[in-house]
Amino acid sequence: MKRLFLAITALTLAGTLAATERPMAVRGARALGMGDAFTAMADDQNIFFYNPAGLVQRTGSAFTLLDIPVTVGNDVTKIIDFINDNEDDLKNFDTLLPARQAALINQINRDLVTLRPTFGFGAPNLSYLSGPVVGGFFWGAGLFGQASGRVGFVYDVLTPSLYYDINIDAAPMVSLAKHFDSLPILPGHLGVGATLKYLNRAQASDTRVSFIQLDSYDAPPLQRGKGHGIDFGALYQPTARLNIAATWMDFGGTQLKFDALAAEDGFDARPARTAGIPQRLNVGVAWTPARLGLGPLGLPTGDRLTLAADVRDVLNEDSKVLLDGGLIADSAGKHIHLGAEYRWWFLRFRAGANQGYATAGLGIDIPVLKLDYAFFSDEEGDFAGSLKHSAHIVSLALRFGSGRTEAQERVGAKPAPAPTPAPPATATEKAPEAAPAPAN
Repeated sequence: MKRLFLAITALTLAGTLAATERPMAVRGARALGMGDAFTAMADDQNIFFYNPAGLVQRTGSAFTLLDIPVTVGNDVTKIIDFINDNEDDLKNFDTLLPARQAALINQINRDLVTLRPTFGFGAPNLSYLSGPVVGGFFWGAGLFGQASGRVGFVYDVLTPSLYYDINIDAAPMVSLAKHFDSLPILPGHLGVGATLKYLNRAQASDTRVSFIQLDSYDAPPLQRGKGHGIDFGALYQPTARLNIAATWMDFGGTQLKFDALAAEDGFDARPARTAGIPQRLNVGVAWTPARLGLGPLGLPTGDRLTLAADVRDVLNEDSKVLLDGGLIADSAGKHIHLGAEYRWWFLRFRAGANQGYATAGLGIDIPVLKLDYAFFSDEEGDFAGSLKHSAHIVSLALRFGSGRTEAQERVGAKPAPAPTPAPPATATEKAPEAAPAPAN
């Protein structure tokens, strides 16, 4: 029984089975609260996963210590409740009466096969972001780790069976960005940046394992892979209120080389293999309006509101955004993210739409401590609205630094007044006498 609990605990870190590797992304609660529309918003530790060019928005340095995000899918409690309520029957399934076996199998196939319980646990992540340094350059570095994925029941008419796919990632990252104060033709400012990352991934997966087998298994062995990748980003700011951004994540595809895994403890051997994280082109905008509405009749925002929108993975050939049965593809909704954030005192109120599903979030931002929560849903089908999966995320971080904590705070900041020039001398004022010429 102890082994069963160990295996179930490990399996609840599992994730979606896929032919290609999932990106290594520590999704932020701040971003998810506003629909994950963050390509043009990133100005904190999220720059490592959304846009390295966001570094140029910083006015000072920031050191983030013990950033711990925890994600729990809505379906998790249903799976846990079922396992707790039927623990003995699952363990001793082969000794049950046929009627009880049939009832248990029917309940699993009817109520649980469609569930997608997910977990995500971030390690105490560390990161440093600089303010502006020599020549308009900015830099940042971070060490990130997380275990993420999914476990679920698969349809089976004979015995209760599970699938699982676990990713345990660790990745050091280094970012460099350059700010251009002026452009030859366009108004405003431009920032460009890149993030270099080295990904270590430990993975365990199985498409089907029965509870009868699981009771005698230890936690599944992990196949280990590693590889390096690079992200590029750009951030154009025509005015202080408007950001326009684009990123090319995992440029060229990030290849992970996995070592061979020998058979052990009843688990099958796995050959050495190479798998890729596909590249993704994302675009986004963020706007801090002075008023909402028509001109002077609009509602003043006090420069506390930011609106954002993203279109992700624009060039995906399997799930297109444009020109697939029409100008806008049927699958375009799966790529769209909309969000808003309102700042009031130390509170941050957030809302948005992530792939067509409503999101909401709340943040507490006080010196040193930052606490964020978000409720969000992801689309796991081919089209927005076809297969909803909801989850909660909470993150806690200790942060130290200088400058403004969020880039959009600068919009409402008044510049220091220029020194007042001395008034010119009037005609009635006596001009100072010239010094006498030296004697010969």
